[in-house]
Amino acid sequence: MNDKYKPTDFNKRAVFGAFEIIEDDIGNQKQGDFKGEFTRHYKTTKRTFEQEYSVQATKYEDTTTIVVRHGKPISDQWIVKLADGNFYEIVTISPDDSNNVITYDFVTIKRKKD
Repeated sequence: MNDKYKPTDFNKRAVFGAFEIIEDDIGNQKQGDFKGEFTRHYKTTKRTFEQEYSVQATKYEDTTTIVVRHGKPISDQWIVKLADGNFYEIVTISPDDSNNVITYDFVTIKRKKD
């Protein structure tokens, strides 16, 4: 049993999916609606001051890490829609492929620019 996370910590839902690409008659492409593939309950992790300082001026600046139960593989090509209604790009995924009964994946995300 994992004592680090309680089931009640995972009280928000994230939708993992992608935006549809719409092509018009002359071949121009534009972004369509978001299509969710699956949902997971998640918990947001916090960084220490030292961790925040060490990620400045790297690709991890202005990112957030969420923790989800390990299950269906998550693609770094997908977009995540969090409970706040905003869309986030996946920066990195740290899956737990151990043989433990309860495992978690750490997904680092960055708010998607329009």
